[in-house]
Amino acid sequence: MKRNRQNLQSFLRLAAFAVLAALLANLPLRAQNFGTITGVVTDRGGDPLMGSTVLVSGPLGPLHEVVGAFVERVMTDAQGRFVVERLTPGWYSLRVLAPARLPAMRDHVHVQAGETTQQKFVLADVFANSVLAAGKSRFSTWGDDWKWILRTSSSTRPLLRFQHQQKQASAPPAKNAALTSQRLIAMVPQSSSRGADQSGLASVLAYSEPLGQTSDLLVAGSLSPSVAEGASFAAAYRRGLLGASPQQLSIAVHQLSLEDAVPGAIAGPANSLLRAQGIALAYSQQRRLSGHWILDTGFEIDYLNGLQDVGSANPRLALEYRRSPSSKVVFSFGAPQPEQGNKLLDRISNLDAFPRVTMNGNRLALETVRHAEAAFDQKFGSNSEFLVAVYHDAVDNAAVWGFGPSRSLSGFEGDLLLNPAVGGVILDSGAFHASGVQVAYMRGFGKFLRAGVAYNLGQALQVYPVAVASELPADWQGILRSEYAGSISTVVTAFVPRCRTRISASFSSMPKGTVTVVDPYTNGPVQAEPFVGLQIRQPIPTLAFLPAHIEALADFQNVLNQGAVPIAKSGNQPFDLVPAYRSFRGGFSVLF
Repeated sequence: MKRNRQNLQSFLRLAAFAVLAALLANLPLRAQNFGTITGVVTDRGGDPLMGSTVLVSGPLGPLHEVVGAFVERVMTDAQGRFVVERLTPGWYSLRVLAPARLPAMRDHVHVQAGETTQQKFVLADVFANSVLAAGKSRFSTWGDDWKWILRTSSSTRPLLRFQHQQKQASAPPAKNAALTSQRLIAMVPQSSSRGADQSGLASVLAYSEPLGQTSDLLVAGSLSPSVAEGASFAAAYRRGLLGASPQQLSIAVHQLSLEDAVPGAIAGPANSLLRAQGIALAYSQQRRLSGHWILDTGFEIDYLNGLQDVGSANPRLALEYRRSPSSKVVFSFGAPQPEQGNKLLDRISNLDAFPRVTMNGNRLALETVRHAEAAFDQKFGSNSEFLVAVYHDAVDNAAVWGFGPSRSLSGFEGDLLLNPAVGGVILDSGAFHASGVQVAYMRGFGKFLRAGVAYNLGQALQVYPVAVASELPADWQGILRSEYAGSISTVVTAFVPRCRTRISASFSSMPKGTVTVVDPYTNGPVQAEPFVGLQIRQPIPTLAFLPAHIEALADFQNVLNQGAVPIAKSGNQPFDLVPAYRSFRGGFSVLF
C-alpha cells in the first residue's frame, strides 16, 4: 500500500513537470504570434517631442476599415520615442498629436508576427506654413520680442506711430510650446527722442490662459504715466490649433488724447480736452487645400472716434504653394498682417496694429495700404535663406513725418497732426502707388553670428530739388513725387554665449531727398530700419526661487541723425521732412 502511494506521488510530480515544460516551451511560440511598432517623433529641426500622443488603431480589413477595437494610446519619452507591443499581425493606422503642432496621420503600417516595425514622424509647427502677408514698419524702432512693449510710451501711441510690423530676421526662430498659462509685466521709460521730457515709466500687463487643448485666450493692457496720454486694452482668441483650419479673432481698443496733437485752430477751446478711441478688429483663418497648397483668409476693420468718426475695412488673402519644407511661393493681397507667432511677446506685438492717423482738410483720416505681392522663398539648411519678391502698394492718406519750428506751418493746420513727444508733425501727403522688387539673402556663420543683405528697388516719395523757402509752399504736396529709388540694407547679429547678450547692428541706405521707405511691407529675412541702428538685449539673472525670465533692452535708431530734407525755413531753423527720427528706447520685461 505504501509502495503504491509512492508510485502515485512520483507520477504526479512527473505530470506537473511535463505540464510546466510544455507551457515554457509554448511561450516563445505565443510571443511569435505578435508584432511590435516602435518609432520616434521630432520637429522639423530634429529635436525630439516629449509627451506626444500616439494613437494606434487596427488591424484594418480589406477595405481599410478597422476590424479590431482601439488598440493603444502611448506617450513619447524624453527622446521622443514610443513602443507599442503585442499587436496582432495586420495593417494598422497611426495618428500622432502634440500641443501646438500639426497632427500626423499614417495608414498601411504593416505589423508582422515576431517582427518590429520602425516608424518616424516629423511634426510641423501650427504656423510653420503660415503665409499671412506680414507687414512691418521701417519707422518703428522696435524689433524681436520688444516690438509692442517698447512702443507704449507717449511718443509711440497708436495716434502717432502705430503700424503693422514684422518680426526682425535677427530674432531666433520661435518654437511653439505646449499651451500653458503665462504672465508678463514690463516697465518702459518714456521717449527721449529729440530731447523730449522723460515723464516716468509706462506699464504693460499681459496674461495668456489655455481654454482646452486646442484654444487659448490672451488679454493685454498698457497704461502711460498720465491716463490722459492714453491706454490700450487688447484680447485675442485662438481655436483649432491642432486642426487643419486654425482661426484667430482679436480686438484692440486704444484710448487716445488729441489735446496736444490737433492744432488749437482746429480743436478750439471747447475741445481742449479732446479724446479719441481707436478700435482694431481682425480675423484670420488658415485652410490647407492639399498637401502643397495653403489658403489664408481674413479681414481687418479699423475705426477711430475723434473729431469725427473715420474707419476702414480691408480683406486679407494669401495663397501659398509649398513645393518642399524649405521652398515656397506666396501670392498675397490686401491689408498687411503682422506675422503670427506662438511666443507670448510675439503675439502681444501683433495686437497693437492700428493705422497711422493723419489730418486732411480739417478732418481726421486713416492711412490705409493695399499690398499685393508674389514672392519665392528658399531655405538652404537651417542657416541660409534667399528671397526674391515683386510687389505693388496702393496707399491712401500716406503719412509723412516732419520736424521743425511751428512758425513754418502757419496756414497748414488743417493738414497736419502734432507729435509733441518728439516735437514733430505728421503730414498727409495724399494717395500714391509704389511698385518694385526685393532680393535678400541671410546666412548664419556658426551658432553665434548671422549676417544678411537685401537690395530694394521701388518707388518712394521724394522731394523736388527746390530751394528752401521762408515757409511751406502753398501746395506743399506738389513738391512730393513718387520716383524709383534703390536701397541696400544690411543686418549683423552676434550672440555672446557667456553673458547671453545679443547685439544687432543694422544699416539701410536712403537716397537723398527720399522721405518714405522703399518697399516697407514685403516680407524678407533681412529687415533694417533707415540709416544706422544698434540694439542690445541682455537677459538678467534671476533668483532660483523666482520662476521668471527678465530681459533688458537698449535700442538706438538713426544714431547719426541722417535723412533730413529741408523744405522751409523760419529764421535760422529749417523745417525738415524725415523718413525716421533719431531715437533711444530702453526698458525691461518680466515673463513668468
